[in-house]
Formats: sequence, C-alpha cells, structure tokens
Amino acid sequence: SPNPPTIAFLWENAPRHETKFIRDTVRCYSHLPHGIILDDKWALARLFGQQQRKQSIPAGGSGGAGGGTSGAPDGGDDHDAMTNQNLAILESHCFRGADFATFAKRMGMLSLDEDDSAVASPSQPANNCQDAATTAAPSKSNYQWEDLLVTPSTSSLASDSSSVPSPPPSPSNLWVVKDAMSNGAGGIWIVDESNACDFLNDDDSPSSSKSQPAIQSSFTTTPSTTSTTSSSILHPTHRYIAQRYAWPPTLYGGRKCHVRVYGLITGDGRAFVHRRAFLHVANELFQHDHVDGGSVVEEEDGSSVSAEENGDGEKRKRDKFEASVHITNCCANSHDAHKFAGEICVDLETPGPFSNRNHDADDGTAQNNDNDSILPLGDYLPSIAASMTALAQRSSPFVRGGQANCGFEYLGLDFVLSSAATKDGHARTPVAYLLEVNSPPSQDTATGLSHAEEVHDEVIGDLLRMWVLPNLGVRGAATPLPSGWRCVYAPPMTKDNDGSNTNNLIVPSKAAILNRIRWAMFERRSLKEEELLWRSRDDDDDVYKSDDAKQQVVSPIKGNDNGGLDTQEHKKEKDDE
Repeated sequence: SPNPPTIAFLWENAPRHETKFIRDTVRCYSHLPHGIILDDKWALARLFGQQQRKQSIPAGGSGGAGGGTSGAPDGGDDHDAMTNQNLAILESHCFRGADFATFAKRMGMLSLDEDDSAVASPSQPANNCQDAATTAAPSKSNYQWEDLLVTPSTSSLASDSSSVPSPPPSPSNLWVVKDAMSNGAGGIWIVDESNACDFLNDDDSPSSSKSQPAIQSSFTTTPSTTSTTSSSILHPTHRYIAQRYAWPPTLYGGRKCHVRVYGLITGDGRAFVHRRAFLHVANELFQHDHVDGGSVVEEEDGSSVSAEENGDGEKRKRDKFEASVHITNCCANSHDAHKFAGEICVDLETPGPFSNRNHDADDGTAQNNDNDSILPLGDYLPSIAASMTALAQRSSPFVRGGQANCGFEYLGLDFVLSSAATKDGHARTPVAYLLEVNSPPSQDTATGLSHAEEVHDEVIGDLLRMWVLPNLGVRGAATPLPSGWRCVYAPPMTKDNDGSNTNNLIVPSKAAILNRIRWAMFERRSLKEEELLWRSRDDDDDVYKSDDAKQQVVSPIKGNDNGGLDTQEHKKEKDDE
C-alpha cells in the first residue's frame, strides 16, 4: 500500500530477505546481526574451542575440559569468563564427514595397519582430563552414580563425602558425534574404539569387513539418506562435532538427563538466564558396560552387546549405546508413553537438589522442601551462569550492531549435569556442561500439559515485559516488575553501548555483513592454530608407521570459504546484504 503501517516489533525464527527493510527500522527485533552463529553447533565448538587450542594436546587424544585461555576472539573481554572456576567445558572437535578418520586417528580410536589402512585401536586405560579423580578403576561396589533423587547423605555431592564412593572411572575415548545441521534427536551417534571403523568411508576402511554394525540412534536418518555412498554413515561434506562424553553423568532416578535452560543476549551485550527450566530424561536406566561390569554377549557377526536380566529372568540383548539410554531429547522419548518422564519443571534459583532436602533415613528417598512438582536445581546455577557469560563474551565480536533496533537473541541452552572434584579432592561440586544452543527454542511442549505450557508462557511473558515493551515505549513498562530473568553478565560500559551515541548506530543489516567477515577471519585463524598444535604433536608421535601415513593424519580438517557456515546458512546471511 502507499502508506504501509509502521511496524514497531518484529519476531521471526530467522532473518528473511523480505523483511530486511523492516528489520532495519523496527524499534525492537528478535535477532542480533549474524546471530545465526548462536544456533550453530560448529560455531559453538569454535567459540569454546579457544580454551582447548591454547593448551597442549596430549598424545593419545586425551584432551581436557579445562586449562588455559587464549584470550577473546577479535579483542573481546572474555578473560574473566573463561577462567571462571564454575565454567565447565566439554572437549569438542570440528570435522567434515570425509575427515572422520583423521579425527579418530588423532584421538587414538584408530591406528594404521601395515597397509596404512585404518583399523580399530585397542581400548586404552581411562585418561580423560575432565576429571582425573574419576580415572581410578575401583570395583563396581566402590563407586556410585550421582542422582538427583538420592539423599545428600548417600551422594558424593554431599558436603561431607569423604566416606562416600566416588563416581565410576571415566572411559578413555567415548564421544558424542553430532551433525551440525541436525536438531532434536537426529544425527547423533555414540562412538568409541569399538565402533569407530563403522564410520569410515570406503577410502579409509580396511579391506576386511567392519568389526561391528554401526551404532546410531534409531531416530537418526539412515546411512543411505545421509551419505553419497551406501556404506558411509557420515556424509562426506557435512559438518560434524565430536564432544567428549560428559562424565560422570548425574542421573534422575537412575536415568540420564539434561536441563533445557532459557537464556537471553540483548543488543547492549548483556546476558540473562531465566529461573524456570525443564528437565528431560531418557527412557531407559543408564548403563555403560565399560564400568558397570555387566556381561557381554558375542553376536554371530562378531559384535558385542551387554546383557541384562529382564523381569522374567531371561537375558535380553541390548545395544551397547542404545538411544533410549543415552539420548534425552523429548522428541526421542515421547513415543513411549509408559516410560516417558514428561517435562519436569525446574527452578534454578531454589537451592537444591543436594543442599535443600528432607529425606527419609529408612528408604533413602528425597523430597523437596516446598513444592514437590518443581525440581530445585539452584546448586547448578553458578556453572550454568558461567557458561552463559562465556557465550555472551565470546560471541560478542560476531553479533555486534543490535542497538539500533534493540535486537536480542532468545536462546534454549541444553546442559548435561555432572560433578567435578574439589581442589582438595575430598568432595565434589555440581557442574553443568553446555551441549548445544537453539535460537530461538521451540515453544511447543512435548506433552501439551498445563504445567509445561505455563513455563513457556512465563518465560516469554517476562521477556516481553523486561525487554520488548520498555523499548517500544509502552507506558508503565519501564516500572520494574517481578521477573524470572536474572542478569548474569553486563559488559564494561563504553561509548558504544552506554546508549548516548544513538545517532551514529550502524544499520543492523550492514552490521551483519561486518560480523560475518569477522567470523570468517576467526574461523580461519582457529583452524590454523588447531593444525599447528596437532602438527606439533604428530611430529613427536611415533605411533604412525610411515611418512605417508603421517602426512595423511596431519592433513587439515577443513572448514570452508564461508567461515564454517554451510551453503544454506551462508545464503541466509547473504540475504542480510
């Protein structure tokens, strides 16, 4: 029309070319310039990977989750965040599907035979730097999984746990491989020395048959639909992330779980965490035959699966890495109404579960003090807040320019709960490892139950009242109201973010172009630093049997010319131009 209506606020799942003019002129917008990187698993691994690249990479592939920091990308001020004692980072690696063999050899999951073909490596002793205190090998009776439903007196997270058994020893080479373009429960595999050969392409595979059938989630796409060859599980050109398996996992009633936390990064650089969250739980009891001491059944094809007694006393075979044991997403578990735990409401500001419990000394069951329908997880908030702070600081150079349209990124962050030994080694402290980020998160519930819908309504309502309405100049909106959002990080005040220089703010679409250029430069620099570190280690490593094989192993794990973003994502960003 000749006089189109003025749009004050725009919310969309992703920036579109058709809305470019609106995005540049609205008074409030639901994204930051180039904020797409916050929804990218590859980008997340790169942002937090700086922590790993500046520490030496030990031989045998046992990288750590902590260590020194390299400083912020492109001049950010992340020193405090990345040295925060509450920050827990999973070791992560980026590679293309065609480069899986390179990754697996470097990690020690594969070795080379006399023909320079990749073969499975024998299992190594536990040597995971995430937590050296768990690498001893006690007998099964001398360890205990931490559980959110176990009383403090019997948990290793108790204040006085000197007599409480330690968690099980950490596997030496257990990884979660994810397709960087997949969401939900798709594109996830559990990988170790026993099945690494199954992920090789035809050029890397030995002439003999593979040791086991590929182990992958039953909710993932089949190899024939994800690869250019029928025998390859990983698509050669897809981007993949390998995260070291978080250890020891904290369980919920004996089952693995993760917490969906809601976060917010605003155009002025601040970061917030909402107190309301969800706990998502796997359908089956957690087990890992490496530590649980279960019997192992040899299949006719040579594969090994753990066995357990069912209710009828008959042994049933279970896949070593069954999806319903390890994958906690609602969409992966809601199909089984009898086992699905639903969406468990969480409060991140109420102390608990280990510091605020009443318990029955007879049966060892635990109860919350106030509301049994809401699980208190305040004990994990310091670790969650540290990750949110680090994310805001490290991504800051690449999402600048959101002040002009009061942009923000609404985030759904998935954390797996665990614990780490204190410095004196006499106790353990709760930690939360950031797995991935969705921006924006889905507002659909898996159950449709009122308590889950109420959480979504409260989180979004608080977002509108805290950020959107005040920036629209709605009368009375500036008056502080009770809100579940808590600021966990505010950047140092400068002339660029103090709100006084409103006349010279960059147009958001132009800011997106500059941010994408910064990211491409950072991606290339990160790749170069990573390769230099690996080359240094490989040059001193005598596990390779020939110079040709050695050259093959140290060949770069490539990104691409779009700063690590795939063609589809790159096109979305080019629309901002």
